[in-house]
Amino acid sequence: MEVRLHKYLANCGLTSRRKAEEMMLDGLVYVNGELAIEPGIKITPGKDVVKVNGKIIRGEKKIYVLLNKPRGFVTTTDDDLGRKTVMDLIEGITERIYPVGRLDRDSEGLLVLTNDGDMAKYLTHPSCEVTKVYRVTVDGFLTDETIANIREGVRIGGRKVIPGKLSILARNTKQSRVEIQISEGLNREVRRIFATVGHEARKLKRIFIGPLSLKGISKGRARLMNAKELKRIKTLMINAGEIDKPAKKAKNKYSHKQKFSKNKKRSR
Repeated sequence: MEVRLHKYLANCGLTSRRKAEEMMLDGLVYVNGELAIEPGIKITPGKDVVKVNGKIIRGEKKIYVLLNKPRGFVTTTDDDLGRKTVMDLIEGITERIYPVGRLDRDSEGLLVLTNDGDMAKYLTHPSCEVTKVYRVTVDGFLTDETIANIREGVRIGGRKVIPGKLSILARNTKQSRVEIQISEGLNREVRRIFATVGHEARKLKRIFIGPLSLKGISKGRARLMNAKELKRIKTLMINAGEIDKPAKKAKNKYSHKQKFSKNKKRSR
């Protein structure tokens, strides 16, 4: 089955679709020995030979990792400044994976790492509207009026941002703890929401990404996504039109029970 080249490169865990297109335009990608520049070019995996920087790119086993990120780690595969990255917390994975979306260095909580480009797009693209839930501690007492203003929407970068849900967990004169749900995924969106109403976010922890949660993952630890979690995400992706529904296997004409009954009848 044919697939667009930039999508193939992303699915192989090489990079994102956008970066793959940039690599093609930069003349770094070849298909069957020919320079591949056109963004819409299609290939047949397993038949066409794709090279990036002279290295053949082959499909990899899909890996899905859930990480409970602690503070002090940057969400990237490497860092020019030599800071600790989330990849330093991943052990026993030989496939090339990358973090999906971002949690800034001072934030903590749930992070997905994978080499599945389709899932990465689904979890991060605004059109897919995947909800993320955060628990946030901000400076000062959040008044009911301030909460109402946030619920009605605040302007960030020239656009109005309205959280899905916002609830108070605790508050006093020094600080307030809230739970907030968003789905747009703007850069540092949660911190910027509270900054617009004069309250700096001191602690930020992501506890949900869609149906995925931190359940069973201690801080600084990671585990593979289990079969139930993966099935739920894949079902949501199918419903959103991000991936095709798997073809059903053809059934035998007779079940084992039917065959047994038929053979038994003949033996009389």
